[in-house]
Amino acid sequence: LSQQLLSAVALGHPWLDKDSICVPTFGLFGEDPQDMLERRQLDINAHYDASPHDYEGRYSWDSRDSRDAVMWDHDPRSDKGGPTPLWDQIWQFIAEREIGVVAFDTAAVIFSGNEGWRNHVTPFMRALTMKAVENNCAVVLSAHPAKQTPHGYSGSSAWLGSSRFAFNLGRPKEFDPETGQPALERVVRGLKFNYSAGMTAEKLLWNRGVFIVDGADEAPQKHVMNRLDRAELQYRLLNGMKRVIENGGRIAADELSSSSIASRAKRSGDPTINRIPLNELYRAQAELIAGGQVIRVEVDHRCLLRPADGPAYRSEVAWSL
Repeated sequence: LSQQLLSAVALGHPWLDKDSICVPTFGLFGEDPQDMLERRQLDINAHYDASPHDYEGRYSWDSRDSRDAVMWDHDPRSDKGGPTPLWDQIWQFIAEREIGVVAFDTAAVIFSGNEGWRNHVTPFMRALTMKAVENNCAVVLSAHPAKQTPHGYSGSSAWLGSSRFAFNLGRPKEFDPETGQPALERVVRGLKFNYSAGMTAEKLLWNRGVFIVDGADEAPQKHVMNRLDRAELQYRLLNGMKRVIENGGRIAADELSSSSIASRAKRSGDPTINRIPLNELYRAQAELIAGGQVIRVEVDHRCLLRPADGPAYRSEVAWSL
């Protein structure tokens, strides 16, 4: 489910019928081998009708099933915990790539303290929160539920108390462990909501290697753009660029930047623009530049884009390689 979330956000597609903002994503998987992640990704790509090129470097993972994955260690002599070198490496990577959503799987692998002791859990969760704020990203941490309470969570209450949102993925109440039926049904149950009205239990179905909401379409339909579609897209991007600049914003020439026109289009609330594949947005930008409708300029030592007929940025100068 985490891998499906990372894929959906990197593409700007809905996740479990919930809209997402297109940002770069990263997952650290401590229990799944590389070949399993790759096989699973093929099913996810088929669901979203996406190819590896559609991610354009916006999605990455690190499989550590056979390598050390401890990010927060504890000294048995002082009984105090702290970050390991891997912690620093991972967060440096997240900062450099401007990762917007990061998933850690699982708490049992990256955290070496006592999961049932609040004095161990709280400092770790606080450190995660501070890093999330520092990097302006969302952190998704998975944990195994207790056998006695499969619809809850295991360990200290500090896991739940220190998080901002939590849910449980489990079997439906009518599941029979003797027969293993219903085999393809799961239920998402909300556990905590700090900044929302709450979440009612929602049934999911395991279908062709991915989770879908019961009753929802199996996969989004991919629209093949023709020449008129591309001309309309270029017109909309030009108008969008003008509005951004008039409102004091900047359009980065780097396609992977969060302030690029492609990223802004993916964050739009309009599904007629935010569901256009990234490759089509990149192609439209390249064609606008090649046709002279969009030009590169330099502002504060950064390469920005703007419509050739304006508006112009303050203190802009001509761009030169």
